[in-house]
Amino acid sequence: MSDTRFLSGHTALVTGAGRGIGLAIAKELATLGARVLLVGRKLEPLLALESDIKSNGGLAKAIAADVCETRWLECLIENNGNNKNSESIDILVHSAASFASFGPLEQCSNEEITSVIDTNLIAALRMSALLLPGMKARNYGMLLFLGSQVASLGAANQVIYASAKAGLSGLVKSIVAENTHSGVNAHLIELGLIDTERTQESVSEKARTRLVKKTPAGRIGEPKDVAAAVRYLLSPDSSFLRGITLPVSGGIGIGITS
Repeated sequence: MSDTRFLSGHTALVTGAGRGIGLAIAKELATLGARVLLVGRKLEPLLALESDIKSNGGLAKAIAADVCETRWLECLIENNGNNKNSESIDILVHSAASFASFGPLEQCSNEEITSVIDTNLIAALRMSALLLPGMKARNYGMLLFLGSQVASLGAANQVIYASAKAGLSGLVKSIVAENTHSGVNAHLIELGLIDTERTQESVSEKARTRLVKKTPAGRIGEPKDVAAAVRYLLSPDSSFLRGITLPVSGGIGIGITS
């Protein structure tokens, strides 16, 4: 691909941008020319990322917000772009996630169920509903959601998380079906184990070793692997794809291995 800044003129909103996968995606989109709105709960890491992107010639804006409370997004896009402070957001990458404690469903609290479903699925629905009118008016929009292979494969002791991520599949396919010929597209990226601060904190070394043995790629994924997939799905090279689910998992769950 000759044009390495094919997102110039576009504004992308990346949730969970403060660290890990969201951070890697935000930096990639800025490199590709997008103006990136960096959304997360903690302002300090977002400001650091904003400074880093700007120092490399990119465009970014830090926004401390809880994705489960969408008033901040309503304010950003109010008046459909006629307000001088409003944003015309045409790319959404929903990377923010919430997890329940690892264990059987009956041991999970109602608070955990609500938090996981709200962050992973309800927030995706609400943000999409708010952004779609502007995208359709501009005849361009891309909605990307980060899911998990546990949604497709199932996973003991992760019932809530798997259920929330499974809902994203229906969201993506239905958005595309509902908005045919409107310029709006949507995709789901289903992740395997990705090496981030969160997974280092929550997945034991023994479990990581066991997963690597079951992964045809022979390694754990890295945030840059996810950023590369996002880059492809946003590029002109993927223009014929609609509503796909792309596994970025190193091949885990692909079938019987030798």
